[in-house]
Amino acid sequence: MAKSYEELEFTDNFMFVKILSSRPDLCAELLEMILQKKISHLEPVTYENSFQPTYESKGIRLDVYVEDDEHTRYDVEMQVEPDINLAKRSRYYHSAMDMEMLLKGSAYSDLKQSYVIFICKNGVPGSMNRPVSTYKNICVENPGEYLEDGTCTVFVNADSKGGETTAEMQNFLEFIRTGKSYGSADSLTGRLHRAVTEAIRTGEWSVEYMWAELEMNKRYLKGKEEGRLEERKNTEAERKRADEEQKRADELSAEVAKLKAELEALKEKANP
Repeated sequence: MAKSYEELEFTDNFMFVKILSSRPDLCAELLEMILQKKISHLEPVTYENSFQPTYESKGIRLDVYVEDDEHTRYDVEMQVEPDINLAKRSRYYHSAMDMEMLLKGSAYSDLKQSYVIFICKNGVPGSMNRPVSTYKNICVENPGEYLEDGTCTVFVNADSKGGETTAEMQNFLEFIRTGKSYGSADSLTGRLHRAVTEAIRTGEWSVEYMWAELEMNKRYLKGKEEGRLEERKNTEAERKRADEEQKRADELSAEVAKLKAELEALKEKANP
């Protein structure tokens, strides 16, 4: 059952997107903490509701998609449930971001640096038990040599059991795990928690959330109905196939019986 607006936390996709999209200052500070680099002014990247490079391809919707003054792109995703496909999802997200830039007429040389960042509440698959795991493409024969293709993927593991990190990051991981504020009121975590509390107190996005839930329910019901229609179609097709196979089997049985009768008749003529 869907949460009410008053029950939403920062880790709920709707609130996560609204807070970071409406507060570029908090988004920039969050990126600085994760990436340990200075982030200049952020602007949301405008694009269609989802990336779908071709009609047949799988469409995706990016959570928080922003660009800094140097045109570096950042996609920040909240991942509540464990997903063994995170690494391959990051690969697809990078390619979708590149395609979005290329479709606007850019050349390969114009592709800017891009980051895909997953903030994982309940763990990261595999051996990534560190608070932050950063991946870039390197040379197998010489691990110190980077491909320099401009892509970087980061996994933030709120369920990490070890690894050194800053006090600020540790407070943030606790905040993701529990929804409670850690550190001072002026810290990043304190301000994120306050932004969520204020949004709920004022009901700022409550109507939008209601419509989003209604739209999601409509898509869910439509998907179920399409599934039932597809199931009926498959059942009818299977029944038709079974009928055709039975018909062929009956025809073969009749043909075998006819050949047996002809063989018996030939035997009788040969041995009167």
